[in-house]
Parts: sequence; structure tokens; C-alpha cells
Amino acid sequence: MTFSEKLLELRKKQGMSQEELAEKLEVSRQAVSRWEQGSAMPDVINLARISKLFGVTADYLINDEITSDREVPIVKKTESDMKKQGREIGFRILICLEFFGMFWQIIGYATSPFYGRGMLWMFGGFGVMIGLIGIFAFEIIYRGLPETPQYRRTFYTTVTWCITLAPMAIAVELASHFVVVPYPYLLYRFGEVAAYLLFNLIATAIIRSMYNKK
Repeated sequence: MTFSEKLLELRKKQGMSQEELAEKLEVSRQAVSRWEQGSAMPDVINLARISKLFGVTADYLINDEITSDREVPIVKKTESDMKKQGREIGFRILICLEFFGMFWQIIGYATSPFYGRGMLWMFGGFGVMIGLIGIFAFEIIYRGLPETPQYRRTFYTTVTWCITLAPMAIAVELASHFVVVPYPYLLYRFGEVAAYLLFNLIATAIIRSMYNKK
């Protein structure tokens, strides 16, 4: 594609008339018309303005062998950076979703001594459901992407700490029904916290070792 063809295509993609383009470049409409007809070429200053206006490189504009702005390395890099930035924003949102799920589990755990263990089951279950939604969304969005091992290591390390508070407390509660010997209430609560910490420390070590190898 020649410069005149590329300029015409870029202008039409932006829905500009020759007058509008000329106004933005601070040149006459006749100058734009001559460029698009191929009877004249813009000077270096106007070429730089056109490049900046349409978000393409000067190489793309003046090199007839380059038929698409996607073939220009700098444009490819820009598109890649934008996609990567979008993935990072999405990743942060999913991490926040996991912490939001943990927030509801904490509410259930903190209120259960005053309002009964049903609070843990209700709020904790709601928090776990939010965490599972985050996992499902993560697997859909990030499966097979180049950054997946890095994202997986961070995401699932966070998940282990955020999603297991209520389940571990409930597991300790169920296990306590099989204990015949009486035990202090504080010891019971300590057992819940200890089980939560021990499980997550082990899980974190396993997850990091798994994805550090990739």
C-alpha cells in the first residue's frame, strides 16, 4: 500500500473528512487532497503529526511494503502492553474478590460465639461461594496465557488463605463431636486457628514449589 492509500484508509476509519483532517494537522484541505491522490507527500513535521494522530509509526506510513499497522513492531508492542495491562487489572479484581469472600467468612467466624454456629455456616458458606466464583473466573480468563504460572502461584496462594477459614473452623467443630474428654472453650478456638494456619502454610509451600518449577 502506498502512503496515499494508507492515509485515505486511516482517515475513513476515523470517520474524518478531508476538511477535519486538514484542521487537525493545521494544513489546507487541498494539501490533504494532494497527499491522498499521491501527487504530493507531507514534510517531516506533517508526517510526524499524521503518525501521532492515527497512532501508527512513520515506518508504516512511508514504507509501501508494510500493508498493516499491525506489522509494525512498535504497534504490536503497544497492543501487547494493553492486553497485558488488561489482564493485570482483571487479576487484581479477582484477588479482591477472594478477599471479599474472606471478609464474609470472618464475619461468620467472629459472630458465631454470640449468635450460634449457624452464623459461621451461613456467612462462611456465602464467603466460600464468592471464592469459588473467583476461581471459576480465573480459570476461564487465564488458562493457557503466557503469564499463567506467575498468576497461578500468586492467585492460588491467596485463595488458600482466603477460602479455607470457614471450612477449617467447621471441620474442627465436627471433629470436636468425637472428643469425649471435656476441653476449655479457648482451647477449642485455638485448635481452629492452629488448623487454619498449619493447613495454609503447607498448602502455600506446595503451591509455590509447583509453580516455581514452571
